[in-house]
Amino acid sequence: MIDRNSLIDEVLQDIRTMRHSCAVRFGLNKESSVTPSQSLVLNFVEKHTDSSVKNIAKALQISSSAVTQLIDGLVQNEMLIRIQSSEDRRVIKLSLSSKAKKMLKTFRKHGLEKSVAIFCNLTDSELKQYAQLNKKIIEGMSK
Repeated sequence: MIDRNSLIDEVLQDIRTMRHSCAVRFGLNKESSVTPSQSLVLNFVEKHTDSSVKNIAKALQISSSAVTQLIDGLVQNEMLIRIQSSEDRRVIKLSLSSKAKKMLKTFRKHGLEKSVAIFCNLTDSELKQYAQLNKKIIEGMSK
């Protein structure tokens, strides 16, 4: 019989090791002025066209004031554009600038190229199973 808690602890340790290895191997683009936290905001805004401070704070599980600071830096670096709602001037929506879109595209391209090596030890079948297990875990986390 397996010790489920020990196995879970081992999996979590492995995840931390993989995250650290990826951070060292990939890092953010060294010439980029975008922090890891700011890149999370950019990725969220890219996927959610109705992005607001409140939505981002909820998704990233950080305070609205922390999100505002991240957004201020991204606006200053010309990565994000604030758009005031025509219906309610209190509502501000966010949009990616062309500079941010280009940077994200470049990051993804380089990230995918480097990521192929990470999964080279897995067969196609194992990779498919790994992807399915990840999805199952993520679904369980959202319950």
